[in-house]
Amino acid sequence: DHSFTMARELKRSIDLKVIITAKSYTPEISGFCEKLDAVFFKRGRFINPLSFLNEINLMRFIRRQKADLVWFNNFSIYQSLLAKLFIKKLILNTHDVELHPDESDFHGIIAQKIALKLYRKRIAVMSNTQQKIFEEKYSRTPWLLSLPVIDYYEACSESKTGNSKDSAEITKVKFFFFGSVLAYKGIERLLEAADILEKKGCKFEVNIFGRIRYNNDEIIRRIKSNKNIRLKDEFIDYREIYNVYSENDMLIIPYIHVSQCGPMLIGY
Repeated sequence: DHSFTMARELKRSIDLKVIITAKSYTPEISGFCEKLDAVFFKRGRFINPLSFLNEINLMRFIRRQKADLVWFNNFSIYQSLLAKLFIKKLILNTHDVELHPDESDFHGIIAQKIALKLYRKRIAVMSNTQQKIFEEKYSRTPWLLSLPVIDYYEACSESKTGNSKDSAEITKVKFFFFGSVLAYKGIERLLEAADILEKKGCKFEVNIFGRIRYNNDEIIRRIKSNKNIRLKDEFIDYREIYNVYSENDMLIIPYIHVSQCGPMLIGY
């Protein structure tokens, strides 16, 4: 999200080559590669010895580009150990300076700890809030790459837009949640609130747009128990975002822990 947005804006003004790494070439990644004219590198799991060779090949490819500056969006463990050997000028973006309390990705936790230890002077963050958190934790000011205001109208030019209903036809409020459903985002609070509204006989609808990434069976069971909740359990393409926002009335952000929020920025 934030990386894609920043890359789109940078491509307008500089000579930018984008490299996307992932375990598999999904339709979602295919769309990013197409929009950014990006190169795709497949990576393996950390415990797979071949993944180390893949990371070396990636570093060699990056070095051959002879870039003035290389911007990494987070590091894998191997990348954090190899980057200094292959690349002279780099900055490392960290999406969340402070990991969410329920973070369980062992590789991601260790990779961030190594990166912050070895590259503390080269860290970049994407918001004033993240910059302040970094200053409080590490007593130094990181680079700040402020996110531009996102213009989704351009991406939606191929889609139908807008809600055709007039005010006389609208009989219920449409609340919506947008983004991947992760533990720190507090979807349970949203479901509890919907249950309260249902018991009170309120006319409303809750629409959840985003792939569920934990406790799938339990969350889907709770959603199905309330007739006023709709779920689109999948990645939302950028061309659909305008329609999602325009066809609902109110964005709900029931986050338990957050220091920056993509859906809110989109809303503005």
